[in-house]
Amino acid sequence: MTLMKKMCLNLLIDLKRGTLEGNIRVKLNENVKCFLLNKGLKIEYCNVEFSQRLIEFIDFKGYEVNFVELKSPMRELELKYSGTLESYEKLFPHLKDKISEEYTLLRTDTYFYPIFAKPLFKDLINTISTSSFDAEISISGIPSEYKIASGGEIQGNKLRMLNTWRLDIAIAKFSLIKSENLRAFVLRGNEEYGNRILRLLRKAFNFYCSMFGERATRYTIIEIPDGYGGQAGIDYSLIESKTLREPIPYGLYHELAHLWNPRAEGEVQRTRFFDEAFANYLTALLIREYYGEDEFEKILREFREVYWQLVGNRFPRGSEVPLAEYGKYEFGTLSYSKGALILYELHKLIGNSFYKLIRECYERFRDRPIDFKNFKALAEEISGRSLDDFFNEKIFGVWNP
Repeated sequence: MTLMKKMCLNLLIDLKRGTLEGNIRVKLNENVKCFLLNKGLKIEYCNVEFSQRLIEFIDFKGYEVNFVELKSPMRELELKYSGTLESYEKLFPHLKDKISEEYTLLRTDTYFYPIFAKPLFKDLINTISTSSFDAEISISGIPSEYKIASGGEIQGNKLRMLNTWRLDIAIAKFSLIKSENLRAFVLRGNEEYGNRILRLLRKAFNFYCSMFGERATRYTIIEIPDGYGGQAGIDYSLIESKTLREPIPYGLYHELAHLWNPRAEGEVQRTRFFDEAFANYLTALLIREYYGEDEFEKILREFREVYWQLVGNRFPRGSEVPLAEYGKYEFGTLSYSKGALILYELHKLIGNSFYKLIRECYERFRDRPIDFKNFKALAEEISGRSLDDFFNEKIFGVWNP
């Protein structure tokens, strides 16, 4: 069960000094004894006696957070905290989040609000990925020439998000472009690219909905600097500047495809098969539809090349471990490529039943977690054939593209 139920957060942000002050009220679904904050933030007040200290994750050397322990378990918390948002860029090159006059980005991944997890990387990832909470956020201290960008509802400096699993807030000198229920926050001077990206977004929405099931069409695009790493939330995507200019905005299509991901938890989620492999292969199908077979084949070749590069440079044991066990060994990065290729092989095997499979995966497993046995059973039900050999070879066995 998700821990956090609702948060009311007031942020005072000083862009010049690069600091923030947070006042937060949190309602939880059960009592908690600890939480994590960014290593540059310190608790100044809590409605229960507490201790705090910098601590390194037990299962991730060099990963430091402010670990806050409560003297008594609590189900409702009131906190005040302040400090700087320290980067985790040395560990994760894309996590360049910071507070500055040039560009400010606050993401769940850098813990600008309390994360109710233990100082274990596996527990942290599971806590974030299974979260579902409502958030009301008020932001002050922002000069008038800046805009606040986020998913959900935005009214001036007030944000509201329902049933979200993460928060992503950008503050910069944005232009806001709208087209019915679609909107894009782009850096000033990029308005032409913003209009183009909304046209492509609507076209991609139409394709995904026609193939994999209807979704609400309210969606937000937020431009982020290159190198910050794209990210998808419930009804929005963070898109790097270069993606706005690319002839084929792969990053946009990939982040949008996450809307059709089934829910996964724990080690299954950390295989990254049911989110990143799904998103990459659905993106490849869109590109085949709109850009042709040659581009589709090019993507498949790139998946194979990237997989073997990762095995050679980062995951030497990756070619010896079944995909179903990637979460156990933290090899999930390999699913972006190999997982997508497995979906391609499954698509070839079961034909057009594949589209119904993706549709039913989301419909049946959006509120409860999927696993590989569920996925196999569903694929067999929809295709009307035994898939023992396929799953034993490519999912539960060692298979290399």
